[in-house]
Amino acid sequence: MDIKNFWHELHPVIKILTIAGLVFMIYGLIARNLEIYFFWESSTVGFAFLAGSIGVVLITELLIKIGIFKAYFRSGWQTALHILFVILFVTVNSIFLFSDALKVAKEQLRESKQINDLVGEINSFGWLVTGSSSITTNSGRTFGSAEYQILVKGDEGYRYVTVTLTKRDDQPWNFKLTGISR
Repeated sequence: MDIKNFWHELHPVIKILTIAGLVFMIYGLIARNLEIYFFWESSTVGFAFLAGSIGVVLITELLIKIGIFKAYFRSGWQTALHILFVILFVTVNSIFLFSDALKVAKEQLRESKQINDLVGEINSFGWLVTGSSSITTNSGRTFGSAEYQILVKGDEGYRYVTVTLTKRDDQPWNFKLTGISR
């Protein structure tokens, strides 16, 4: 692929997702700094669009270069990789959304005086959760740890919070608020 024609040869979906990703990321930064309380998740969504598009292009070009894919089918492979990326993204986010650790984190955040003082009464949480989670069940006993970044939406503002949870020997989840940011 000639560098001069790189943008021209990209699949239209990749062009749209790249531009949308950049626009969402810029809007997210502006919304946070100007305290516009609408679609704060846009930076994360924009990053996912941008990273997904760049990843798809790099993987496709690498596989063409080493001879696994044929250059003639570049557009088809990019579409297939985008579909795979979306399925993976939705699956990973769904695992977070339905975890017991996240449910406990949200309950604890609703009861947190510190968070309520910052955002007012909590109305909802962002639909996109980032972080990590490791939960193991062995011989009927559950152990694990999780760290999540969650958007908390309240009457008086929004804040991103970072929480850490640990579970030992079938005890309840131990919750700790570890960070707050705009």
